[in-house]
This record gives sequence, C-alpha cells and structure tokens, in this order.
Amino acid sequence: VVAGSNYVVTVGAGGAGGAKAVSSGGLTGSNSVFGSLTAYGGGGGPGWNTVTAGSGGSGGGGMNQSAFYSTGGVAFAGQGNAGGFAYTNAYRDGNRPGGGGGGAGSVGSTPTVNTTGGNGGIGLEYPQFASFGGSPAGWFAGGGGGGTYLGGTAGNGGQGGGGNAGAGGGNNPGYQGTNGTGGGGGSGAYQTGYGGGGTGGCGIVIVQYLPVIQNISTTNMTDTTADLIGYLGSTGTVATTVWLFWDT
Repeated sequence: VVAGSNYVVTVGAGGAGGAKAVSSGGLTGSNSVFGSLTAYGGGGGPGWNTVTAGSGGSGGGGMNQSAFYSTGGVAFAGQGNAGGFAYTNAYRDGNRPGGGGGGAGSVGSTPTVNTTGGNGGIGLEYPQFASFGGSPAGWFAGGGGGGTYLGGTAGNGGQGGGGNAGAGGGNNPGYQGTNGTGGGGGSGAYQTGYGGGGTGGCGIVIVQYLPVIQNISTTNMTDTTADLIGYLGSTGTVATTVWLFWDT
C-alpha cells in the first residue's frame, strides 16, 4: 500500500445456489479485488442435470445422481482447495450423498458411507482480523456442506462461514454461507423435489498497513539528553515498536 495512491477495491458477491425444484447447478461466486490482488469466487455445485462441479477459488462439491456421480470442482492455482467427490461406490446406493465444497484450508470431504453428505473444507484463521469478522471470529472461506437424497444426514459447512446442507428427509434448502467470510453455501436436500442450494457468503477486503512516523530535528542536545520531536502521520492498523538509538 502506497500512501496517497488510489486502488480499485471490489467485494465479490457470493454465487447463487441452484434454484429450488430446478435442475441447474449453483453459480460461481464473484471475485474480490484489491489493486493487483484477486481472490477468486468459489465454484458452484452441480445440479440434477449438471454433471460437473464448478471450479474457482475453491471447487464445488460433487454430486451422486441416479445415473452418474461426479468429482469435486478444481481450485485455481494459488487459491483454495478442490471440492470433495460424491459417494462413489454405487450410483443408486443409499442416500446418494454429495461431496463438500472446498475451503481455503482443506479440500471438501468425500463421503465414506452412503448415508451422510461430505463436510465442507475448513477455511483459514487470521487472528489479527478477528475484530473485523469471520465465523467464528478470525476464520474465513470455509466450504459448504454436501447434501443427500431421500433422507440421510446433511454435511456440515466448513469452519470459516461455510453453510450446512439442508436436512435430509425433506425438500430442505441449503444454508447460506456467512456474508463477509467468502464461505460457500450448502447443498439442498432432495425428497420429492430439490430444496435449492444456499447462496455463498460475500467476500471481504481488509487493508492492513504500518503507521507513518514523521521525525523533526532533535533539539536541546547534551551528552546524555535530547528532545526528540515527531508525530504520527497515520496510526496504521499494525502493532509497531518504535526504537530509539543513542550514540556518542
């Protein structure tokens, strides 16, 4: 950050979840930008007729349909992690659980049993930003939970604002990711129809910079004392230690 310079700042919106009772998948989230730095929006999850999970900052979780199952979406290089695969042992086995969406800190989980959706990948913790937000405070960019078909147990969202999947046993919608964290939305559940996916949480841009200290000429100097004159031109947002050196 250069004092007095202008920067383009964009806070990306979360991608919309797949609509209730519609076969299309969720949408990729929008990018968050500060100057030349870009955090890419996460990939959307697949819908009933959409085989491929979306790629993005982190990938969407895969799905298990009556005729196929899909892998998780790929994460862009230098960003987050891939989504989990859907349960792969059989297409029509059990509750056909889907994989969890990828998080900034880990891949989305792949279901190991045919009754439980995959959990979203965990995000990353930045304790120094806890006062600005996070879910829980200081945690950002968790993945959304994977859903199930005709009952079963919904996957949980990853720590960092990821939304839980809708509860199995009804046409329950997935939970929205927490705004200001970039957390992914959870998958909807399917009973007699699809409950709809949760919208991803919007991103956040936090700028951290050092204070600016202005020094003025020293006065009243002796061999052992002096008046050191200065002031803070900017308080900054980073804790800073000021050192004074005395030499004869």
